[in-house]
Amino acid sequence: MYLRQFCSKYFWSYRQHYDIFAVNRFALICFMQINLYVFTASMRLALL
Repeated sequence: MYLRQFCSKYFWSYRQHYDIFAVNRFALICFMQINLYVFTASMRLALL
């Protein structure tokens, strides 16, 4: 869950400094990274 804290911390700093489009793009990238992390973890568990 370190990744979620990392994303939320940078998300709030982005929200203060950049426009809403940059925030949405960053949030989408974070969301995709978290999904990829969860997917690889579940696949690793399934393959054990």
